[in-house]
Amino acid sequence: MTIRSTQFDDIYFSAEDGVAETEYVFMRGNNLPAAWENKPYFTICETGFGTGLNFLVAWELFEQTAAKKNQQLHFISFEKYPLTPETINKALSPWAQRFGAKLDALCEHYPLRVSGWHRLDITPNITLTLVFDDINNAITGLDTPVDAWFLDGFAPSKNPEMWQDTLFNAMKRCALQDTTAATFTAAGFVKRALAEHGFSVEKQEGFGRKREMLTATFDSPSDRQPVKINPPQKIAIIGGGLGGCAAAYYLQKYGHDVEIFEKEPRIATKASGNARGLYNPRFRKQYDPEAVFYSSGYAASYRLFKSLGDTIDFMPCGALHLINSPLKEDRFPALLNSWNWHQDHMEWIDKSRSADICGIPLEHDAIYLADSGVVSPVKLCSVLSQDVTVHIGIDYHDIDLTPYDAVVYAVGAAFKSIPLISEIDMHTVRGQITSLDMQGRDFPLKTVLCYGGYMTPTYKNTLTCGSTFQRWLYDTARDPLDDQENLEKLNEVLPPNSHQTALQIGGGRAELRTASRDHVPAIGQINKNSYITTAHGSNGLLSSIMGAIILAEKISYNQITVMPQTSLDKLNPYRFKKL
Repeated sequence: MTIRSTQFDDIYFSAEDGVAETEYVFMRGNNLPAAWENKPYFTICETGFGTGLNFLVAWELFEQTAAKKNQQLHFISFEKYPLTPETINKALSPWAQRFGAKLDALCEHYPLRVSGWHRLDITPNITLTLVFDDINNAITGLDTPVDAWFLDGFAPSKNPEMWQDTLFNAMKRCALQDTTAATFTAAGFVKRALAEHGFSVEKQEGFGRKREMLTATFDSPSDRQPVKINPPQKIAIIGGGLGGCAAAYYLQKYGHDVEIFEKEPRIATKASGNARGLYNPRFRKQYDPEAVFYSSGYAASYRLFKSLGDTIDFMPCGALHLINSPLKEDRFPALLNSWNWHQDHMEWIDKSRSADICGIPLEHDAIYLADSGVVSPVKLCSVLSQDVTVHIGIDYHDIDLTPYDAVVYAVGAAFKSIPLISEIDMHTVRGQITSLDMQGRDFPLKTVLCYGGYMTPTYKNTLTCGSTFQRWLYDTARDPLDDQENLEKLNEVLPPNSHQTALQIGGGRAELRTASRDHVPAIGQINKNSYITTAHGSNGLLSSIMGAIILAEKISYNQITVMPQTSLDKLNPYRFKKL
């Protein structure tokens, strides 16, 4: 049994025996398992994930030969047209008995079909990074040392766009002294391209009906070093908001000894202290390096929030982003095309369908994100920090950092008082949210509405709307005029029979967010042993999670992270440091 790609009119694996083909072409062709025998960390990069069959075979072989030695396998795969978990499960059903729990785990961890770099920790020893994008766009950002290449995808005659110099340039750029490659094809131009990019190429007998295949070994000079696994470190995190708690969670997950220092009487008291928070990407017109970060972070946050469920009041109710301004009329159609999310996750909704989606008839078309929703930031911080030591009521200037191997600065508005980061070009933005009492009121809103402000569905008889953006204000006392402004913005997009009244205003909360000049977070290394994750702004629920994953990778793997370098450059805190 095999399935056929409608895009390339080609099969995903051999109709004779897909597993045997993988074992012959990619395992034997890359001299596995012998090649990883003495390597603590081994990276395979694949072109074309498809059904994931190659990954499952590699995982099985690694588990049998290497995992007991505490070695680690990182499997990176590029896929432009990701299948659904259901399709994968069905396609691999002939080997369900063989792969069993592995196939179940793959389908369980499988990310949303949205563009991005999706790092999945499958087991303590197995990491799968799925890159959902056109390989020619994405692989230019790959900067990870690669030990072995699985050149799969579809035949060059069916999919010539994949077999381009961008691929071969990446293979050379990421090659170690003994990097290998194997492919089912024996096309002459592939052989020549590998040779031109530093590989010694040999023709081998092909599998089944295929007469020949290629194997290759990089034997040209390379200054690449293998990925180094750093030993567990003692790490201090300064700041107990979303950025700090997320960093603590992922660093602790990677085996580090983490402590949080928070100056307030408890964690999540400032900008991270809202009872309800919306997770959404920051939309860009084009799928640029900034969009790669937010798209990847959206999928990562969704996976985390789903796993935590009721403990963080997770409500994946979807979100309608109304097209209610000329800016959005220009931006939203473009991003729908350039971001290339599957329509299961991002869809254009005509206003005539709005009542079916959100429960209320609206006067604007919208972009619908079916997986978006709401969590409790306060509860999220509590859950993320529950397994680490937390010190509260601490003056940041009194902390003795000498016992720590690394420090992560995750402060918000307090950045101005810390000399090491005070000169980074950031500022605060005051924001106030408003709570409306919905007791006894029938309000059928089923999704979040985003319209320049936002409102959430009713939760515990309360509807939350907001938020103001006031860069020029520093007072965090609640202002009744801001409540009125939030209410007016809300009613502008609701039909008259759904308008809310000032009599319902039952509370609110104002705090200072921290933002950068270009509205992108500051995430990365600031000196040898110091890191930063801050300036998350109004998308902090999402960006703090992705930032934590990046820092955990960098600290654990000697500055190697699988995210593309172009996105890391966009986050670099020094991009806007004052001179």
